[in-house]
Amino acid sequence: MNVENLIPDLRALETARQSAMSRFQEMLGFDPKPDMKLAGSLEGKAESGDGATPSEYERFDVRQAQQSERLLETALKLHERSLLPNLILQYSADPTLNGPERNSPWRGANWSQTEDLNGALSLTLYWNLDGFLPGSGYRVKKGEIEDRIALARESAARTLTEARDDALDQARAIRDSRDRIANLTNVVEASERAYELTDLAYKVGTGLILDLQDAEVAWHGARIRLLDERLKLLSLICDFEAKYEGEP
Repeated sequence: MNVENLIPDLRALETARQSAMSRFQEMLGFDPKPDMKLAGSLEGKAESGDGATPSEYERFDVRQAQQSERLLETALKLHERSLLPNLILQYSADPTLNGPERNSPWRGANWSQTEDLNGALSLTLYWNLDGFLPGSGYRVKKGEIEDRIALARESAARTLTEARDDALDQARAIRDSRDRIANLTNVVEASERAYELTDLAYKVGTGLILDLQDAEVAWHGARIRLLDERLKLLSLICDFEAKYEGEP
């Protein structure tokens, strides 16, 4: 009865192993093959995540929100400068030149100017005073930009708050995953030791084959849970670091 009860668990473990093998082959760029076998060991040191503590101001979404606010503030400054007066300086002159002498044989139409220079110099002050009137296009556009700046500031503040909360949650998840990895490592070591003792007892004739199979299943199950937790920790760290990449 105990053996029959273990058969579904063993089949589930085998299905999970085959599924993991297929995903591993696809990750390496191979087509999934049922007869492919692993060589070596899957045991490895997982990322600790100790260095994943950047400031929330370095997050891409926070910098993007702050950049949008700065662009609107720049647009408002440019719009306000359009209300300033403009000083326009204009200069014009006749470009023709005098000949070497009054009765030069080379004197033609372009050398007709001998004494007087023609030109003009003007200084104009241009100031559009419509912006000082209430309800003008200048004031309407300025109000629209100011409203957009207020919305952008609220959005940036909300994004920063959400980034802080998310960073705290992710940091807690990483710490919890590291603690679970430490516990599961102890479980794997204890399960392996229990399997070795059960195998020794079976070889000397004092143990049962069923106890040996139970110990082996428990050992492999603990290893699978440890590998899953390491994969989860790696995913948490990659997701955490991905939010601090790129430039707005």
